[in-house]
This record gives sequence, C-alpha cells and structure tokens, in this order.
Amino acid sequence: MVLVVVTRQPGAADLPEMLAAAAAQTHANVRLVVLSGVDSPDLGHLVGGIAPGAVVRQSPGSVWFGGLADEVLRLVEGDPAYFCFVRDGVALDPGAVAALVREAHRSNAGVVGPKLVAWDRPERLVSAGYVVDKFGERAPVTHPGELDQEQHDAVRDVFALDGACLLVRGDLLRSLGGFDAELDTAGEDLDLCWRAHVAGARVLVVPDAVARQRLAAETPATDRRRERNRLRTMLGAYSGSHLVRVVPQAVIVTVLEALASLLAGRGRRSL
Repeated sequence: MVLVVVTRQPGAADLPEMLAAAAAQTHANVRLVVLSGVDSPDLGHLVGGIAPGAVVRQSPGSVWFGGLADEVLRLVEGDPAYFCFVRDGVALDPGAVAALVREAHRSNAGVVGPKLVAWDRPERLVSAGYVVDKFGERAPVTHPGELDQEQHDAVRDVFALDGACLLVRGDLLRSLGGFDAELDTAGEDLDLCWRAHVAGARVLVVPDAVARQRLAAETPATDRRRERNRLRTMLGAYSGSHLVRVVPQAVIVTVLEALASLLAGRGRRSL
C-alpha cells in the first residue's frame, strides 16, 4: 500500500512530527510518498533524514489538494491495493494504517478513515464521520470537542469522512479518476465519498485507527468555498432525472438560508 503525505506547507513546524508518524507505521510494505504543492529546497533533505526511502515530488502548479493528491496515480507504478492520504496537521498513531487496511479488507470497504482527535488534547474528539442530506449538508457524528469515552468506538458506515486522512481502495480510486482537482480543501472529501457511494462502495469510520489533527482556523472565505463546493458536488452526483427533482428543492432551501443569514446580520454569507 502507498501512504501519501500531502503538504502545502512544507515549512510548517508540525511537518517533522507528521513525517515521523508516517514513517513509524507498523503495517508491512508501506511505500511513503510525499507530495508538496510548494517548491521547497529543504523538503528533500528533511524527508531523507526522517524517512530515507520515501519518494518526494514537488508540484507547485497543483493549486488544490485534489490535483496534488492525484499526482500519485501518475507517480506510482503498478496497482497498489490501497492509497492512504494524509494532509497537513495530521499525525497517525503507529498502528493506524494497519487498522485501516485490516478493516477495509474485512468489510470490503472502498473508503475508510480513522477516528480524529485533537492534536494537543487527544482525549477530545474532532471527527468520526458525517451524515449528509440530499443537498450535501453535513452533520457530524460527534459534537465539537466531545470527550472521547469510547462512545464512538464501533466500526460504522457513514456517508462521508473528514479528508484529514482517507484510505481508498486502489482500484476504486482509479475507476473514480481520483479526486476532483477543481475542489480545494473544503469539500474534496465529501465529493470523493459521494462518488464512492454511487459506485457501490462502502464508506466506514474505523475507531481502532487514531490520528491527531491540528485544526486550521475557519475563515469566511473557507465557508464560502465550502458552500460552493457542496453545490458543485451535489449537482455532479445526481443523474439528470434526479436533478429535476432535487434542484428546485435546493433553490428553495438556499433562498431560505440566505434570508436567515441576512436577518442574522451575516451579509457576506447571505451573498
């Protein structure tokens, strides 16, 4: 299997710890690939000191996560059984990849992801998957900052996983054509999971696999991109006959959301 570390911040202070966690995976026969969306002369030296056998590819022209992650399909020879994608600010526990592969094989799942906990407070949950309505609106299985008391420690089918860490079956990833390269870091995970469901694959959260995640600050721009990407995913996921039914409903819901945002004094979101 191929473990793909995708970074757009090669100078981040967390990157050495993230790389060390990736290199320390207990799963046998892991090929580590590091993809950077920023040209950094020091990245090769850093990776070589932590994981000497890793492959490093810098692709400054890849603007978004999806386009950068898809580089691995052209870079890796053969047909790996699984690809595991890890983004900036995520450190895997040593047995995380092994647990993900084991459950994906046992359950014949297409996409699986770990239980995500806070970087500095691992007793606090960040994500254990999402349920999603017909318009692509997500509702988290966990509450923000919820104390981890093993209440979510059962393998569970979910509609979508957080893109911080995704293990995808190799044949499924290739048949889907990889990630949507036009989506940025606020929606490519939902898009991939939705297309996996359409293809008949299962999407599971595997709590035996744990990863620590440092959350980035949310901005109005991030919120706008997430809304735009959600609509793009929704419009691309349905067939024409379903769009005839869903789009008018989505228009009504969107207008109501815009009015509610306007009344709440959130003019930018309303626009």
